[in-house]
Amino acid sequence: MTVTLLPGTVQADPDDVDISDNMSLLDNTPKRSPLDNGFNSDIAFWGDYAFQGNYDGFTIWDISRPRNPQIVSQVLCPGGQGDISVTNDGSLLFFSVDYARTSTSCTSEPTNSGDPEGWEGVRIFDISNLRNPDYVGAVATECGSHTHTYVPDPEGESAYLYVSSYGPNDAFPNCQPPHDSISIVDVPLDDPGSASVIAEPVLFPGGGAPGTSGCHDITVAPERELAAGACMGNGILMDISDPVQPRVIERVRDANFAFWHSATFNNYGTKVVFTDELGGGGAATCNEEVGPNRGANAIFDIAGAGSSRELVFRSYYKIPRNQTDNENCVAHNGSLVPINGGDMMVQAWYQGGVSVFDFTNSSEPEEVGYFDRGALSDEFLTVGGSWSAYYYNGHIYSSDIEQGLDVLRIRGTRGDRRVTFDVLNAQTQYQYAEGRQRGRLPSMTAAGDTEEAPVVVPGMPGESATSMSAAGAERLASTDRSLGLAETNEANEADQMFMHMMAPHHHQAVLMSRMAPSRAENPQVKALAARILVEQGLEIDAMQGWQARNDLPVTNEKKAYRQILGDPEMVEQMGMATRQEMRALRNADGAEFDAMFLDLMIPHHEGAVDMAVDVSLEGTDFFVQQFASDLLVTQEAQIWEMEQLRQAV
Repeated sequence: MTVTLLPGTVQADPDDVDISDNMSLLDNTPKRSPLDNGFNSDIAFWGDYAFQGNYDGFTIWDISRPRNPQIVSQVLCPGGQGDISVTNDGSLLFFSVDYARTSTSCTSEPTNSGDPEGWEGVRIFDISNLRNPDYVGAVATECGSHTHTYVPDPEGESAYLYVSSYGPNDAFPNCQPPHDSISIVDVPLDDPGSASVIAEPVLFPGGGAPGTSGCHDITVAPERELAAGACMGNGILMDISDPVQPRVIERVRDANFAFWHSATFNNYGTKVVFTDELGGGGAATCNEEVGPNRGANAIFDIAGAGSSRELVFRSYYKIPRNQTDNENCVAHNGSLVPINGGDMMVQAWYQGGVSVFDFTNSSEPEEVGYFDRGALSDEFLTVGGSWSAYYYNGHIYSSDIEQGLDVLRIRGTRGDRRVTFDVLNAQTQYQYAEGRQRGRLPSMTAAGDTEEAPVVVPGMPGESATSMSAAGAERLASTDRSLGLAETNEANEADQMFMHMMAPHHHQAVLMSRMAPSRAENPQVKALAARILVEQGLEIDAMQGWQARNDLPVTNEKKAYRQILGDPEMVEQMGMATRQEMRALRNADGAEFDAMFLDLMIPHHEGAVDMAVDVSLEGTDFFVQQFASDLLVTQEAQIWEMEQLRQAV
């Protein structure tokens, strides 16, 4: 199935809301200091509380009155990216750290991927006292913790965490290749401070798809003893009947997917919706140029049973509204919306907003509601919008990167409002019973009051935390640069040089790829060139957007490219083709073009990988770090693919 994108744009004003007639925005609460400089990220729920992750810590919300959510407390504990979950009994909270720190302390300083003493992994908080969460443990995991998934112990004695991470390289002492594994953390519920890594199962012992180095995110269905993994180059199903020994039983690829990002089961465990985060979340992919089948969802039916289950592709789904070139937009995090006798999902699309779609017919998904703010900037591409949008007990909660917390409601969808939850971690999917009213929510233990809510500043695990007012925490963060990621918002010379030089480097790849449709003979070479053309064009836009929002000169990639070609030493250092080689490529045709294209593009990609490694070791800006990490994955995958192709042409 192909989705037709509707023409049109949204106005460049985040307060200018475009919303479907059956949806209502009930409330927006902006970010509050000291977490207002960090990106908001994922969100989890327990009882009448929401727990919103942020690159600098997390916020606990009282959502007993959804039209007027109130902050209970905030925890200042930087690390990025703040993927978050809570245990079923509401006693523990887990927080992912994917940017190296000098220690486990919440007052540690940022370091880089080349630091052998650097720490990344999972932080553990006791949230029995919601106004004063207690930092009780920290577990280092290989390559850090980009995301994690809470997996309940069938015996009820532990919480297991499936930790997903990626981006290995020989230059990173704590993240060595091949890294075809995940880390499994065992958190004893009666002694969470003793948590440890108990297994590192290799999911791809024979090697995964190109670019598969671990997983980006995993969703589990505990009652079905089944998991779905989005693993960069693969979508997978796993048997988790033994939760500490997950076993891959099916894996698929999709030519339109650049980066398998996340997965959602339907309520019956008969379908999986996988997402493709084309452009890494920082690019404008919701437009006519990119089209409806990239940066989209892929809907698969699950056929068969047991270890013989297979994933059968049915269709793509992408929001049917073009966004401006200044809006990052791509499929991201979502959850099911309970309806009677069907399948419905709400999903975040960054600045594409929030979309609710019905996929009861796997081959013909259809949007049934949406909420879409205007662009944050009408001058340049910037990062913002909805990171996660989840349905919880009659309402949709959207964690907006820059705008705070949105509370929405949708009507007229055959929705089953009798379905309620005690707890929701979107990547831990329990089956709900249609039409069944659940008992009362767990008793509230702390009421929210945004104006009086304390800010908790922990130190090392097990140490007493400091509690202060928001104003006091803001003053402290402004004087102590270890508190918060503010220092990484000030890009250093390595960050600036990387973005400046990578733009013309990418431009040459774009020029080479534009030749392929009329000159290449091998269909695989043509397909590869088409992917490079889209992906690197989007990345140029993302780099220029980063420069603009950081008040840096915006690189003219064409002018900079011509300047580089005039410096043979620089051309060689960056792995780029010379003027003579580009001229020869333009004059080549058929099999000769195919061979020459690959012979030039392989060292070109290798040059990009070297540059990404260098900025990972020397840079400080967290956006650049994530951009470089994603670039490592995609470029190394394409190097492998090109090397295989070169043997055949």
